[in-house]
Amino acid sequence: MAVEEDRRLRKKHSISKTKGFTLIETMISLAVLMIVMGSAIEVVARIMMASRVADTHMLISTENQRAMREMKNDLTCSSKNTVGPYAPVIVGDELRFRVVTDFDADEGCSVFSGYQLCFWLDTSSNLLFRRFRDATGTILDEAPAEFPGAAAQVIGQYVTGVSYSINADAGMVTITLTTSMGEVTDNDDYTQQFSVIPYNSD
Repeated sequence: MAVEEDRRLRKKHSISKTKGFTLIETMISLAVLMIVMGSAIEVVARIMMASRVADTHMLISTENQRAMREMKNDLTCSSKNTVGPYAPVIVGDELRFRVVTDFDADEGCSVFSGYQLCFWLDTSSNLLFRRFRDATGTILDEAPAEFPGAAAQVIGQYVTGVSYSINADAGMVTITLTTSMGEVTDNDDYTQQFSVIPYNSD
């Protein structure tokens, strides 16, 4: 009977020793859990930042390429001559030129527009515009028939800088375009340069 009682007490004591956590074990477990959760939150934050940077870079590079495509298409229809009434010129903050709108079979030459096509950056909105002026330099209230749409047409967003240069010897126009969303990241702006030699002579 005494042996049975002793065995019962030992079993009860053994069970009580393995039941639950001590205060120290609980504190250590919580500390480890906090470290793991902190690391997980940091990883998620880094992934979200990388995703935001990638989205921003894609957006500004897409806008940069869109604007360049529009400008290239327009300039290709201009004159490669760097002197004369149809030569591309830089006036203040604008690049101005005329485009071919027809071909005169009798004269065997291109027919250039009577208006000037202009590229202009509105620095207050970071919008790059295509707009039009008449032969005297007055801005047109309506777009020409060859360019249906508004009198001032947006061809690029998030444009923070544009510069023009003309190589008279080569008849080449070079444009440098920068797009940015003003983000404080490693990829906060996107700059590209392109050159165009128009197809036409006058």
